[in-house]
Amino acid sequence: MKTIKYSIIAMALGLGMTACTDLDEKVYDRVDASVYYQNETSIKGAVAAIYGQTSQTLAGENFFHLSEYPADQITWRVWNGGLWGWDEAEKTVLSWHNWNSESTIIKNAWNGAWTAVGLANLLLSDLQGLDAASLGMSADKLAQYVAEVRTLRAWNYYCIFELWGGALPLNTSASSEVPGTADPDWNTSCKKIYNFIATELDETAGALAKDDANHTMVNRANQAMNRLLKARLLLNAEVFIGEQHYDECEALSKEIIS
Repeated sequence: MKTIKYSIIAMALGLGMTACTDLDEKVYDRVDASVYYQNETSIKGAVAAIYGQTSQTLAGENFFHLSEYPADQITWRVWNGGLWGWDEAEKTVLSWHNWNSESTIIKNAWNGAWTAVGLANLLLSDLQGLDAASLGMSADKLAQYVAEVRTLRAWNYYCIFELWGGALPLNTSASSEVPGTADPDWNTSCKKIYNFIATELDETAGALAKDDANHTMVNRANQAMNRLLKARLLLNAEVFIGEQHYDECEALSKEIIS
C-alpha cells in the first residue's frame, strides 16, 4: 500500500514540475514586435501612434492653460455663463492659484506627456532591434523614423520641463519602472534634463527630413521643427539652468529662416 502511495506522490510531483517549468506564453492581447514589423507601412503606423498621443497632449490646450493662466497673461471669466462660463473650476483654479495635484488640466498635461514619452521609449526599443533591409527600407529611412520619435519625445520632455523643472525623472527605458527625479539636487536635475533634451535634438537633426516642394513633411517632426525647439530651449536657458545662450539662440534662429 505504501508503494502505491509513494508512486502516486512521485507522479504528481513529476507532473507538477513539468507544468511549472513550461512557462512559454501565448500572447493574445497584443501583436508581438517580431510579428508586427514587416515593412515600412508597419513602422509608419507605429510612429503615427506617437504623433497621435503627442497631438492630444501638446497640440491641445492643457499646456497653454498652464503657462498663461497662472502667469496672469490671461484670465478665465466665470460670470457670463454658457460655454465660456463656469467649467467646474478647471481653469479658474489656475487663475486663482489654488490648484492641487488633482486639478484636471494639471493631471491631463502630466499624464498625457508621460504617456507619449512611454510610448516613444517602447517604440525606440523595438526599432533598435530591426534590420532595415529585411523591411524593404534603406538604413537612412529607418534612421529618419527613429529621429522623429526621439524628437517627439524631446518635445514632450520640453513641455513638462517648462512646468515641473528639476522634479522630473529622466526616463528613456521601455521598462514599466519609473525612476525618481533626475538628481536629488534641483539645479543638477534641471541641468541633466536640459542637457538630455539638447543632446537628443542635436543628435537627431541630421537624420530628419527637410521640407520639400510638395510639403510632405510639413506636419511631421522635420529638421526645421527640431531646430525651432532647440532655439526655444536656448532662449529659456537662463530660466532653466541659469546660463545665457542668447547668442546661440540668435544664430540658430537665423539659420532656420535662411
